[in-house]
Amino acid sequence: KEALGDLFAKIARSLREEGIFYISTKHAESYQEKTKKDAHGERLFYFYCESDIRQLASGLFDVVSIEIKPHGDNNWLEVALRKK
Repeated sequence: KEALGDLFAKIARSLREEGIFYISTKHAESYQEKTKKDAHGERLFYFYCESDIRQLASGLFDVVSIEIKPHGDNNWLEVALRKK
């Protein structure tokens, strides 16, 4: 979760004022890390909730939109942010 906060800060530095940043991440009711083993090997997945994203974005971005959309076996959190 801390790494995503660092990424948000880096993106905010890279964007022009009022630039738009879009992110799509797996959704859960609270932050989760899950490991999955399959044909692609062992992979780590991160799941975020809307409040996690709002907290990470605060001070850097205004939320333009947040939507939860089903895709396959998971729901995805699709977020558009505008640099302050």
